Amino acid sequence: MQDTSHTHVDDNDHWVKLFQYLDQRFGAVDARFDEMQRQFSQLQSVVDGLAADVSTLKDEGIVRDHQLDERLERHEGWIRQLADHSQVKLESQA
Repeated sequence: MQDTSHTHVDDNDHWVKLFQYLDQRFGAVDARFDEMQRQFSQLQSVVDGLAADVSTLKDEGIVRDHQLDERLERHEGWIRQLADHSQVKLESQA
């Protein structure tokens, strides 16, 4: 008759060791994924911040361009007034 209790203990020990090993390996993989998720979140925050900065710069550029256009029109008006008052004929530079 065979001693099955010894074989049964060896099998159980083998399964316990296998599950411990797999648990350790999956724990390491989970930790790596957690770190990658943390880094991705940081990167996403940086990109979101840059996108907001670009949007702000674009809006500021539009306002600045509008203000410059208004000033240019005002200056051109003053130049025409001065030319009319001093009887100087302005030529188009198109």
